[in-house]
Amino acid sequence: MKAAVPSNFVPIFKADEIAKRTEELGQQIGEWASEVQSRTSTDVLTVPLLRGAIFFFSDLVRKIGTSVEVAPVRTWGYDPEKNQIDKTLKVNLDGVAAERRSILLVDDICDSGRSLCAVSRAFLDAGAYEVKSAVLIQRLIPEAMHVPDWIGFKYEKDLWFVG
Repeated sequence: MKAAVPSNFVPIFKADEIAKRTEELGQQIGEWASEVQSRTSTDVLTVPLLRGAIFFFSDLVRKIGTSVEVAPVRTWGYDPEKNQIDKTLKVNLDGVAAERRSILLVDDICDSGRSLCAVSRAFLDAGAYEVKSAVLIQRLIPEAMHVPDWIGFKYEKDLWFVG
């Protein structure tokens, strides 16, 4: 049974386009991950930004083609006690061993890049050797703070993405 899609939703990318691009990204990232493994004898630490990235991450990590370690992290920028958006994004790296590691951050969409910047900074502060990032979609906006290393699709319009 196929899920009903609201009539006001407009498909931007087709499933086969996403699958093909995810495979291409996986191959490219796999080359880097293999080089890291050869150089350091450690696996790349792959980090999905929860919760949005989980589905893209699960597809991507299966296409990387070399062993990687997985360590999800959460970010938040909303203070429930004040009932408002906090200007400082919080990052929880509890239990993640980052020192001297090569890190791959994975997110579904990069708008301003605020989350990717904050998490990258947190990992570098925790002693990571390098931090790279991959996203399914980069929304091209003038106030972008971060440009991912691997991008599935670039998008210029101001639409809200679902799914």
